[in-house]
Amino acid sequence: MGAGAKPGEILGRVIEGTTLLWSAMSRRHRVILNIYFVAVFVGIGGLQMYGVNAGFLTNYGADLFAPPYMYLMFRGGRLRLRSLTALATVLGGCFLWEWMQRYDLAGTPLSITRGRFDPFDLLAYTVGLLAIYVVDVRWLRPRRILPDSQGIPHDLPFR
Repeated sequence: MGAGAKPGEILGRVIEGTTLLWSAMSRRHRVILNIYFVAVFVGIGGLQMYGVNAGFLTNYGADLFAPPYMYLMFRGGRLRLRSLTALATVLGGCFLWEWMQRYDLAGTPLSITRGRFDPFDLLAYTVGLLAIYVVDVRWLRPRRILPDSQGIPHDLPFR
């Protein structure tokens, strides 16, 4: 859109669906969201470090909140992946990590995944990622403005 574009031309153009969740947010909201995720991670990590058994929060809290944060980083970070690509990448990585725990890889370079396989971790990964994906696709996407047959712009959500 050049400097000489008229307002009607700008409204009539179709905005390509590459505006990202992270970059579409204001700086203030990005900072608040980062503080929220860091506070959740520090809180859950602190509970686990001190041996506090807080049930669901200490068992599945990190599995529920870390993948959505990674999704946001893939969407708005240097990679700037599309929503479905970011979802598949993060979910695939989480499932791979969990399956590597299933087959104990001690003595290999992949022994960092030592832990306990829990199928509910897979469920927590999926629920957290699907929640942020729905928020991203349904509510946080900008709307494209298309003119109708009389040239009047109308809002249509991205699909």
